[in-house]
Amino acid sequence: MSTGTARSFAVRELAPAVLPAQLALQGSPAELGRALRYVAVCGEHAYVAASDGHLHWYTLHAAKPGKAASWHLEKSIAVSSIGKAVERVYIYATLQLVGVWCENTLRFYAYPSLGAVSSGLAPIKGVQGIADDADESAEQNTELAFASICLLKRKKLVLVMVERHGWGTVKEIPIERDAFIARRFNDVVCLASPSEYSLVHLDSGAQTPLGLPISQSTEVSSARIRPSIVPVAFDEHGERTYTFLITSHSDAGTLGAFLRADGEPTDKLLEWPSHPRSVVAEPPYVCALLRNDTIEVHDLRTMRRVQQIPVDASDDPRFLLRIVGSKTLLTSGATVDEHVVQVDDDEVGAEKAAPMLDEPGAVNLPIPPFALEPHWKTVRVLLGFKRSLSCLALPTPASTAWKCAEAQNWSEADHALHDTELDEQAKIAAVFLGINHVCNTRFSNAIACFLRGGFDLERRADAMLVELLEANVQGGGEGRLDAHSALLALALGRDATVPTSTVDGHLDACHVDKVAALLASHHRYGMQALLFHKHGRITEALSVWTAMLDKTVEDPVDTVALHEIAPHIQQLTEQEDLVQYGLWLAKHDTQLGLDALRRVEYSGTDSEGVLASLRLLDTHAAEALLEHIVFTSAEQTENLHAELCARLVEILVEAVDKHVYPPDATVEVYGQSATEPFFDYLAKRASLGVVRTRIKLMVLLEHSSVLDRAQTLEHLTPHAFLAFEQAIVLGKLGRVSDALRVLALDVHDALSAEAVCLQDGRVLSPAAARAISSDASIGEYVSLIGKESLFVSKPATSARLLRMLLYLYLDQSNLDRYQDAILHLLISHTRYFSLLDILPRLPNHWSVACLEPFLVRTLRSQLHRRRLAEVVKGTAMAHTLSVSERHWQAVRKLGGVLQEGDDDPPIEALPPIETPPPRLAATPPEKPST
Repeated sequence: MSTGTARSFAVRELAPAVLPAQLALQGSPAELGRALRYVAVCGEHAYVAASDGHLHWYTLHAAKPGKAASWHLEKSIAVSSIGKAVERVYIYATLQLVGVWCENTLRFYAYPSLGAVSSGLAPIKGVQGIADDADESAEQNTELAFASICLLKRKKLVLVMVERHGWGTVKEIPIERDAFIARRFNDVVCLASPSEYSLVHLDSGAQTPLGLPISQSTEVSSARIRPSIVPVAFDEHGERTYTFLITSHSDAGTLGAFLRADGEPTDKLLEWPSHPRSVVAEPPYVCALLRNDTIEVHDLRTMRRVQQIPVDASDDPRFLLRIVGSKTLLTSGATVDEHVVQVDDDEVGAEKAAPMLDEPGAVNLPIPPFALEPHWKTVRVLLGFKRSLSCLALPTPASTAWKCAEAQNWSEADHALHDTELDEQAKIAAVFLGINHVCNTRFSNAIACFLRGGFDLERRADAMLVELLEANVQGGGEGRLDAHSALLALALGRDATVPTSTVDGHLDACHVDKVAALLASHHRYGMQALLFHKHGRITEALSVWTAMLDKTVEDPVDTVALHEIAPHIQQLTEQEDLVQYGLWLAKHDTQLGLDALRRVEYSGTDSEGVLASLRLLDTHAAEALLEHIVFTSAEQTENLHAELCARLVEILVEAVDKHVYPPDATVEVYGQSATEPFFDYLAKRASLGVVRTRIKLMVLLEHSSVLDRAQTLEHLTPHAFLAFEQAIVLGKLGRVSDALRVLALDVHDALSAEAVCLQDGRVLSPAAARAISSDASIGEYVSLIGKESLFVSKPATSARLLRMLLYLYLDQSNLDRYQDAILHLLISHTRYFSLLDILPRLPNHWSVACLEPFLVRTLRSQLHRRRLAEVVKGTAMAHTLSVSERHWQAVRKLGGVLQEGDDDPPIEALPPIETPPPRLAATPPEKPST
């Protein structure tokens, strides 16, 4: 019994007459001499090259039910006008080109129509051979926009790059002798000259002669025996090794040696009894057409001959040709040929490894009819005859197994399915063999077949158990929970990677703790978290989800994204959970974590730990949370306000040190052209983040009711650029004179200094603070501002502070520097200043014109006061006369009293007479003397 049946090639006829008949030449010597020279196949298109210079384009039609496969001739063209043979055809499908080598010229035609191409694709003449890349990975790369072709010309190799609309020479490499055969693997070309082989490296141009001669015969010269060069790729130790198979003939036969790309020989050798006409490699086999009209097949793994196929000499076999592969050439609908296939049993005896299972009296199952239809692997080797075309086809493992089973050769059928990747047909055959083994009580063999066929007996048992459990699901109570839990366990037992959506219904009604432990044992943490979530155990679900995102646990199936977890964290109600997962969320997304932490209700010093943890992750987020706590907390504490103040100062100092603070927002630049209060000046630049931070600091210093002012001033003093902020704190400390000095002399903000005098020492009024907070988009700071709109000083206090401010200016040596501020103060508050006190202290060179408003207002004020005094005096005198007149009238009504002596009572002793009050408010007149 032979094991070769499972691995046998079969000669299958593809086209009985591949050359179209020429009626005009029928019976002529030219017609009789026509022969097939080459075939190129790509998909459904085939190109047949003939010896008379013609090229024929066929389309391949696969077999259909009731209709056999066929070749349809689409077009024929005459490549050679003098009837020279077409040697080779090359298809470049990605470039939509067909290359035809004829008359030592490479011509290009359109693919697939064989039409004309661009004028840039001119014919390449003087070509003695063509070496296209035998690397299949290069052939199958459909993304390349070019093709690399190595042309063999007289004493040189030419590397040509062909594109869709033209070609160009990349490199020319001189060679020592006239070569007539060239084969290529990537950057290495193997050449055959009339007497020897050599290797040429395209990248360096180096040439390496090979030690194996083409001919070792003493009777036949090498010129009469055409050598063979076949690129062969091996998979050794997990790596791809490229070699060239070259032949060397002798009187006793032909030797085939495998040489690596570096010229070193391998330990693999082939032998043929006669010199082959053609050799092709179809790993793991090498097929050779010998001159004795037989095809010998060798196994590359053992270097043994495994098959001999006789070929009918009357058909005149010409060549073997390897193609990339076409499923259209041979289909399962074709009929089986009657070629006799012989196997060399002596040489393949070592492959007999399967046990003999064909005992007498064994039970043989009938073969199903569908299994008798043959199936073939993709055709890769063509056999060309003079007028017809066949192929060497390998049956699929399933087809071989069915054929062996039909012959009741069960051991060969079993062996056909060994060590191969099974398709659906092969799996069916394997299950059939397994059933046959069961019928013959060969259970170990049956199990192996069932496993190869994917037939699992346990799966059927599971299916029965599932049916029983699903019947109990409809009930209630513990039984329903048990059923759902068991169904989930079965699903995970069958496939630990079962999709969550498949078992989602079982998660709704099951024993949570038991199922959670089961899911953890299968590393299905995503499903475990979903289970907790479905049963309202949000904290436990979040614990699992966060562990998945932190990579502390790995789930092979489910994943979780941050945006899926964040909504569940936002829905937490427990403050501790919000803090814990809010901080975790901040590690991955600052804004999402900040949103969660803002939902916490902070009280007392609970916020200090949260702020410290958040500050380690993101200082800006910690600042935002601190502001939120300060502005929303019902209990305002000094520590929180002090921390916020310190953080704002730290940001400003850092910006100044790193030179990122805008220069136009400094006190120095403002003082050069101050026309508005400094805080209004900053508000116009609030689009800059650091300026907005400074505005926040101003509002906080002015309107915080819990800040320690002395400590805050001590913190601000080292930073001279925060002079305005220092003035705010000085004003709140009651050190108004110091505040005025800073505003007037350091900041040069005359308007703010004037406001301090009118606002009882305060710099920012509530109305101004609200306006600036709105302009700077820091509306949350409005909560610090009281309900009042202004800080109003008493008139006497305002007068005192305004005089203090004026004298502060007048005490300076360079009064011209403060001229505008002094004049504005004099003009706006004239009534508080004495002309006699002020004029002597003003510089003599100041023009009267600039003092005119002040002088006019002062003089008018004095004139007004003088006239008012005169009016009051006149009114008082009139009032006195009126009172005296009424008094005497009253005396006369009493009859008159004459004072004749010193002892008589004075007039003042009489009862007073009521008089109406005067119309003008004035100093009450003195009592008239009697």
